Amino acid sequence: MYLLPFEKVEMGEMIIFSTRSMGGRRSVADLARAWTQRCKRVTNCGLPIIKLAVTTFYSKKAKGDVKRSLFTIVGWDDRNPPTSGGAEVLPPNKSGGDEMNDKIPF
Repeated sequence: MYLLPFEKVEMGEMIIFSTRSMGGRRSVADLARAWTQRCKRVTNCGLPIIKLAVTTFYSKKAKGDVKRSLFTIVGWDDRNPPTSGGAEVLPPNKSGGDEMNDKIPF
């Protein structure tokens, strides 16, 4: 199961998008890929501001097009880069290597 937290910007309300479907997993993966690629280029990369939309993909199982969620990025909130419980959230390794960074601030 994929779980992805979202915040309704207008109200500050938190919601969780959850999915087990292939289409939902593709949507989450596409959003994560877009964020990762941007973090490679932008220092202090913030979170994406998205609009929920619908698209389709071809399913062999259904033998036709199936609807799936689409997270359309409409902007970026670079003012406050994400944090996790006070710990620094590090962007992907910009050197392209597989080096692990186990530095954890306390």
